[in-house]
Amino acid sequence: MKLKRISTILCAGSTWLLIIVLLISCGTDGNSESSGNSRVSSTPNQTTPTPSPPSTGGVVLSVGTRTPQVTPTPQVTPTLRVMPTPRVTPTPKATPTPRVIPILQVTPTPQATATPQVTPTPQATATPQVTPTPQATQQVTMPTASAKRKGTTPTVALQRQVAYFTQLGIQNYTVKDIDTSGAASKLTAINYAFAGISSDLKCESADPGTDYQKRFTDTVSGQADSLNNADALAGNFNQLRELKAKYKKLKILISIGGWRLSGQFSDAVKPANLKGFVQSCVDMFIKGNIPGLAPGAATGIFDGIDIDWEYPAFQRIDDQSKGGYVSSPNDTQSYTAMLAEFRKQLGNKHLLTIATPAGQDKFSKIQLNKIGQYVDWINLMTFDFHGSWETPTETQAPLHCDADDRSPTKTYCIDYSVASYRQAGIPVAKINLGLLFYGYGSTSSTRNKRGPYQKDVQPTPGQHGASSNDNATKGNRNFNASPFKSFDNVQEIIDKVNYAKSNGLGGVFCWFLNDDPQGTLLHAMMEPDDN
Repeated sequence: MKLKRISTILCAGSTWLLIIVLLISCGTDGNSESSGNSRVSSTPNQTTPTPSPPSTGGVVLSVGTRTPQVTPTPQVTPTLRVMPTPRVTPTPKATPTPRVIPILQVTPTPQATATPQVTPTPQATATPQVTPTPQATQQVTMPTASAKRKGTTPTVALQRQVAYFTQLGIQNYTVKDIDTSGAASKLTAINYAFAGISSDLKCESADPGTDYQKRFTDTVSGQADSLNNADALAGNFNQLRELKAKYKKLKILISIGGWRLSGQFSDAVKPANLKGFVQSCVDMFIKGNIPGLAPGAATGIFDGIDIDWEYPAFQRIDDQSKGGYVSSPNDTQSYTAMLAEFRKQLGNKHLLTIATPAGQDKFSKIQLNKIGQYVDWINLMTFDFHGSWETPTETQAPLHCDADDRSPTKTYCIDYSVASYRQAGIPVAKINLGLLFYGYGSTSSTRNKRGPYQKDVQPTPGQHGASSNDNATKGNRNFNASPFKSFDNVQEIIDKVNYAKSNGLGGVFCWFLNDDPQGTLLHAMMEPDDN
């Protein structure tokens, strides 16, 4: 009975202990399920609270051995589920460095400081584009580089000052006047104009009497020409010899051709005639073998030959050429061949120069890209663009082309001509800018007609007088009175000389000394800074 009671008590106690343990276990599981990640780490301390031992020792053993049920470690520590480390510490997302620091996009230094684009000095100072005289008229645009270069090309001293002296002008201006006026001391060279071409296509004197026969009493040397020796050299040739003896550095050239004496060039320079023609010129003017005089009588006077063919491969329609005028399309190549032959026979000890046209309709027929190698310099005839032979009134030698000019000759201006020669390959240092020492006049049949581009006008003798400067073309003219006049005064000469300097040209030349007996324009040409 006693054992049975004890057994009953033990069974009852075990049952309660089991219930308590189960309750504790369930409570622990519930806490672990709802605690979240921050409380999971305390679970072990809560699930292993060994209950206070009852008064009976057997109970202690029974409760303490339920470790497998009481410590459901695998269920309580869902470490893998609770610590989604990769999701909790999304370092790459939290610190999206590449997206947060778009430094390269924010500071596009190369674009912000596009120095080459912002400061295109060459483009910024494209004065030539600002003054697109050539662009205004397709043909004019081609060059007009000179205006562009004004701001960038430094002014340079001119290498040459050349003047033409004609045998026909000795009535009011002689070789001695070249001396006494001071011109000879300042000039680099004098071109004596003109010699011609005979019917048998040989060089000849255009005026033997004036050239080497006339006896002067008022001479450069002060000694009158001898009247006793008919075979002795006299005339302008002898005076030039005396002038050259006085001015050792002065060069004197014989100029062949000109407006009135160019008619036979085309035939003279044909392949079959070229060598003989050139040889005759060298023999007469360089070797000094003048017909009717002792051999070599004129040797040493001329330092070279100047060719003034007006104009190769261009058919003139006037009747002013002595002996008629012949032209041929072959003149273009023949002109180049002629210069090559002259250079060959002259060698390098004598000068070879040319006077060339400034109008595009004429210089386009010359091989500008080839002739520069043969000549020492080029006298670019930047005058006679317009004159009394035309019915509209025009500026005879404008520095710049006029945008208001709608005529076929709208490219007739100095700037266009110079730029065209430069573009064609002529070294600018070989170009002499032409200056005109006379003007043209026209009389209108209608008194009310004034200003440029007026028609129905008649030519009047060229003359100097009061006039005004045209700001657009930098040419001198007076079209507000009758007769209309266009010529260069002192200021225009100065402007053109400065233009030559600022554009790097080699020199200037004038046509011609005889029309400036007082030396006013020549002084402006020689020393523009003194005016």
